[in-house]
Amino acid sequence: MFKVGDKVKVIAACWNYPTDKVGSTAKVLAESGVATLCEFGFTAPAFHNGLGCASGKPNHCYFLETECLKKVRAKATPKATRKPRKPTVGDTVRLIEDFDGSGMVGELAVIKEAAGSMIGIEFINKMPSGGHTCSDTCKLGHGWNVPKDCVELVTKSKMKKELAIDPRTFYKILRIDGAPANKDARATGFKYTLPVDGETEWTPTIEDIVTCEKGYHVIDAEYIQIWLGSYDEDLIVCEAKARGEIKPGLDKYVAQSIRLTKILCRWNDVRKVFEKERVAIEQEARKRYNPIWEEVDAKMEELFSKLVIGG
Repeated sequence: MFKVGDKVKVIAACWNYPTDKVGSTAKVLAESGVATLCEFGFTAPAFHNGLGCASGKPNHCYFLETECLKKVRAKATPKATRKPRKPTVGDTVRLIEDFDGSGMVGELAVIKEAAGSMIGIEFINKMPSGGHTCSDTCKLGHGWNVPKDCVELVTKSKMKKELAIDPRTFYKILRIDGAPANKDARATGFKYTLPVDGETEWTPTIEDIVTCEKGYHVIDAEYIQIWLGSYDEDLIVCEAKARGEIKPGLDKYVAQSIRLTKILCRWNDVRKVFEKERVAIEQEARKRYNPIWEEVDAKMEELFSKLVIGG
């Protein structure tokens, strides 16, 4: 059964309906259950105006057996796509293209002023070398003027996720010059600022992080000794915080951004003390008839934690 106004398609000819017009579509004007009065967009010799059953266009109407018709489903109206709005004063943006040697690509900033094609932005986490106040609208040293096309808008939901600081304490093992301990990571030339005078600035945010490939890697306390044992270099252990997206790996985490909060120890100095104490603990255990090595391991872990992270 069809309803008045439905769009139908002719799937078979009946009575005097022209066979070459099978497949045409029409609008339903009346329905009896057996026959359906249709109004077509073309004329044919047997067509009429509805014969009093309904008022149709003259010579465009015809009755067809209902079983010769099939309802045409209306196509869903595509939703209107909302154009992304242009960033304006007060919006948080990310620098996506360097301008005038800022060296701040990937960093977040707030638009403080806008005039024509240029905007004045205040970087949130770091100060660019040569930063200023724009027109006294930005924090001292955090301001920079850039073309509008050099930034992208960062939505509130994305900001909330990106700037969320993980409450956990992580650790970062580095060479004494701030270079990563891992040789592959060191090959990029990136060096961390060491927290000599307090915690450092947040590192530039990295998108699409992948463990062992892309992002900033940190570890839990339980993996410090394992990772230190992987390198035969003069290393330091730093306490760190992470923010944004954080993905766990087998023995590490990768984060979008981290900051170093303090230097805990220099491993070469600690290693000598640890080895001396370790030997003493093992010798004391061997004096027993049946040493409980689980207790020895527990003492070793406690000693390592005390020496390295102060725990």
